[in-house]
Amino acid sequence: MLEGTVTAEIGGATYQLSTGEAVTFDSRLPHRYLNTSTEPARLVIAVTPPTP
Repeated sequence: MLEGTVTAEIGGATYQLSTGEAVTFDSRLPHRYLNTSTEPARLVIAVTPPTP
């Protein structure tokens, strides 16, 4: 998270992410990001191939 807060829903679990925080997960899991605040949020998303 570069700025603000978002809710990350990943594989049925919910994570609150704030500025400076990160989460790593298998992107094959169902996931989405929600900005439920009235403030802007900026984040970086990086996707890499799975390793065997």
